[in-house]
Amino acid sequence: MNEFLDLAYQKRFRIISIIFNSEKHQIHQKKLLQKLGISLTTLNHTLELIQEDLTKFNCQDQLAIQFDSTEKNYFLTINLDFKLDLLLLYYLEDSLKFQLIRGMMTDSLLSVKSISSNW
Repeated sequence: MNEFLDLAYQKRFRIISIIFNSEKHQIHQKKLLQKLGISLTTLNHTLELIQEDLTKFNCQDQLAIQFDSTEKNYFLTINLDFKLDLLLLYYLEDSLKFQLIRGMMTDSLLSVKSISSNW
């Protein structure tokens, strides 16, 4: 389903998924950077964008990525009743690529211009 996400959302969700799927939902900074193949600056910027997304989707109380500067570990805190699939759904609904596909499938696409103006 990730292929229906805009590239930026794919990258953000991948970071969250990697941390979530790591042992005890935590991963060392160096290992995360290696898995992603990005710089620390890019990671920090993307983490800021993820935090903005969590606020926008009103789930900042359900999910958080935190950094332990002593151990250099990122860890995910997630409420037991919150599923990552819900976050994926939020990203899908906000993704321009998905909006275009949904519009074509439901014949409700007014115009590409109207969708892009909302973005």
